Amino acid sequence: MSRVATWLSQHLVLQTPDGALRPPGAGSYRRWIEPDQSELTIVARGDAFDVYFGRNEITTFSISPRVALGLARYFIWWWIKDTWCGMKLGLWWWSLRRILRKA
Repeated sequence: MSRVATWLSQHLVLQTPDGALRPPGAGSYRRWIEPDQSELTIVARGDAFDVYFGRNEITTFSISPRVALGLARYFIWWWIKDTWCGMKLGLWWWSLRRILRKA
């Protein structure tokens, strides 16, 4: 069993370009910048996620993978249930244009 553990510990670790070792899942990030220059960045740390948001001043907090999964489930459920997979807004705009053309 120790050979398997040794192999896993050597092959699942992430090595950064500067030679630092990171736990599996660490080192990935996603950054969104809005037109008003507000920013949201999520950085995976292996055992948690760091969340950065703000415009002129950046606020930081960490969340556990359990909370991140809960947020992801909420966003997907909201997108399906409340926006009809994005179609609800498009249908609303279409109906407004039809009404305004007749007016």
